[in-house]
Amino acid sequence: MKKILLIALTVLSTMGFAQSGTDGDANTSANTVTDETTTDDWRIDGNFRRGFSSITEVGTSYVFGQPFFTVQETWGVRVNPYFFIGQGTAVNLAKNKWLDFAATVETRTNFTKTNVSPQFNLGFGLNKTNQLSNEGKQILNDRQFVLTAGLGLEFRISPIAGITVNGGYKLLTDFDQNVHGGFVRVGYVF
Repeated sequence: MKKILLIALTVLSTMGFAQSGTDGDANTSANTVTDETTTDDWRIDGNFRRGFSSITEVGTSYVFGQPFFTVQETWGVRVNPYFFIGQGTAVNLAKNKWLDFAATVETRTNFTKTNVSPQFNLGFGLNKTNQLSNEGKQILNDRQFVLTAGLGLEFRISPIAGITVNGGYKLLTDFDQNVHGGFVRVGYVF
């Protein structure tokens, strides 16, 4: 179990740093620019860069009457300064060796285009767990639908980097029974 967790955390952390830093700079010399802007300016709107973006978050969630340590990595596209959509993977670990893996579709909607922007986040997908019971009674099946909805703040450091703090509601269901909880996360956006 420790090996699986270590491998999962290593993969999540290395995939976040696998983003190429060239951003098309190799082709810049071949392009002719007639005014004082660069060829990459079309990708920057205010303090937000459009295109590929990654969000790495750590935090906690409180579900099944106990806290879970959470690591989440989301890869996606910032469509404009207000909207991000991507695919997220998360590992949730409780102290009694309870391990959950989640694969979700994640959206982030910023309310403003400023350097400090309130945001709404919504995620939904599938959750797989290694525990079928809590204190001897079965709660949900080992595969569940997961829904997270929350509010937070995004602090833009530059067009390609920022910090996010968010929290909200978490629902796990196997469509027969539901489990409700909450989450708090802090992360790095690039």
